[in-house]
Amino acid sequence: MKESRSRKRGSRLYYRILGGIFALLFLVFFVLNLVLPDRTLSVREKRMLSGFPAPQIDRVLAGDYSGDFEDYASDQIPFREFFTDLKVFADSLVGRNESQGVYRGRDGRLIEKMETPDDAVVSRTVSAMRRFAGLFPLPQQLILVPNAVSILADELPLWAPTADQHEFSESIAAQLEGSGIGFKDLETALLTAGLDGIPLYYRTDHHWTTDAALACAPAVLKTLGRSFTGKGSLLPVTHDFSGSLSAKSGLSMRERDTISVWQPDEEPVCLVTDSAGKRAGLYSWDGLNSSDPYTVFLGGNEGLVRVETDRIGAGRLLVFKDSYFNCFLPFLTAEFETIDVVDPRYYSGDLLMLMRQNEYDQILYFYNINTFAADTSLALVLGEAAEQEGGQ
Repeated sequence: MKESRSRKRGSRLYYRILGGIFALLFLVFFVLNLVLPDRTLSVREKRMLSGFPAPQIDRVLAGDYSGDFEDYASDQIPFREFFTDLKVFADSLVGRNESQGVYRGRDGRLIEKMETPDDAVVSRTVSAMRRFAGLFPLPQQLILVPNAVSILADELPLWAPTADQHEFSESIAAQLEGSGIGFKDLETALLTAGLDGIPLYYRTDHHWTTDAALACAPAVLKTLGRSFTGKGSLLPVTHDFSGSLSAKSGLSMRERDTISVWQPDEEPVCLVTDSAGKRAGLYSWDGLNSSDPYTVFLGGNEGLVRVETDRIGAGRLLVFKDSYFNCFLPFLTAEFETIDVVDPRYYSGDLLMLMRQNEYDQILYFYNINTFAADTSLALVLGEAAEQEGGQ
């Protein structure tokens, strides 16, 4: 009897101590969150961190504010990188091959999963594209690039759930019918290139390689009513690239990727204008010495970049894109006099004014599937321009 009571007291003491430790830790982290300034950039993850979300009545009532606050709390937790590494280590002990939405493939390759698309988000994007096409009846094309999770599906670990990108592409094609916007999925071109042994995606990063972009260039140019000669070569510019998936997931990889750039035999003269000013040539060589060598392509993501070439009279192209387009741009410069490149995620200009000031011959939407499925910025930019045009 006395032994039983002693055990109960010991058990209660244990749980009190454990509860006290958790309460103390909670208090420490709460104070640290108040004292430490919010971080805006994660160098390791190569991305901007969430800032404190100002409460908005519409988002609170819709139940979206809690998600915004969770993103903020997750990004700003003290010692975040240490806890990420600790979680990855614990997962590895039990054979788990996923972290932060990134799978470690069977050969060690890192592959970003595709989350189930939000039908409402996708519908808003497609509706905005259809309305924009109706207001500006130019030849328009949507190019969707499948990600490694689709093309390299046989390299995924066992029991790795992910949304079906092929099915998603088919649904987008169906939603665009009758809109005047052509649709091209590069799945076939990439699968064919893979059979030829071409490296399609980086092992540590979510982007496709310049090799893959080159393999798809004929199909894209044909879609635009142009041709691609393929006269040129790929020039390796760094063999020490560790990409965003390695940084985001904490799944460390000792190996490094090689980044190559396209050098045509007859390179057109190019003048590039972006937020930093004007420069000759498409490549930002300083990017190779930065924390993200992929910024060698266009200097990274800019809201608006204008490329002017010496191909006088070849036409003017407007591109809405994500970062997959950055390494593809060099394959288009020989076919257009002017290419205006808009990344809706960073664009704060007047799109309607841009449309009125430039007599574009074609409009190209160029996205990888993961980004297109989740993006909300394209609908906002197109919708704002459509509202301005429709209201006048």
